[in-house]
Amino acid sequence: KSRLDSMYKCDVLSRFDLPASKIFAFVQPWDPIPRLFSSIDPLYPLLGDLGQDGKTLYASGPPRTLRPLTRAIIESWEGWPRFRNSFRATVSQNYSSIGIQHLLLPEPVRYLSDRLVAVNVQVPPLDSIVRISAEELLPALNSSFPLDVFGISYVPAAIRSFVHHFYPAYEFPILDYAKKKKEKIVSSVDIAKLEKDFEKTEELLQNNDEKSIGSQWLQFPPDW
Repeated sequence: KSRLDSMYKCDVLSRFDLPASKIFAFVQPWDPIPRLFSSIDPLYPLLGDLGQDGKTLYASGPPRTLRPLTRAIIESWEGWPRFRNSFRATVSQNYSSIGIQHLLLPEPVRYLSDRLVAVNVQVPPLDSIVRISAEELLPALNSSFPLDVFGISYVPAAIRSFVHHFYPAYEFPILDYAKKKKEKIVSSVDIAKLEKDFEKTEELLQNNDEKSIGSQWLQFPPDW
């Protein structure tokens, strides 16, 4: 059993005698899809708030951005009645993530600006990647990046949700983050090498005279 599997448990995979490290998952905090059908799903209940026409989702409450969009999709979907009836019979709001989770976190100031100032739809550069267990993911998202069924239906939050779920929100920030980390490691290695060379030079100065020091740096051919 690896160190990762000892630190990060996953009950679902363990029931199949599989290690948690079998799956690595990455989550953008404002992506609503990892919360789908879970205890913190901001899009749920899809059918619990269905209009009398049987096609209007989120029928109650104030005017909402997603209402006409979802109705237009449902009206053009021939299989909707069958899906609706099956969904009502089998839906369960207890989905959970599996494997070892990785939260893609922006700089801390974005936590406050998104919640207190205005919704920023752009995907920010990664400041850090936090590794947590599958059991910790939903509580962490709900605590630091709350999404509720009313707030997500307004235009800025709806656009942000789409942008943060689309693949560029995962691919490019991770590549940039990895590049920065690699450059940082290379620069630290270079500094360590310089420090080591400097220490060797100081040692030569302390333990040798000028002639022997010069011979360390200037080596003549054997036949001279």
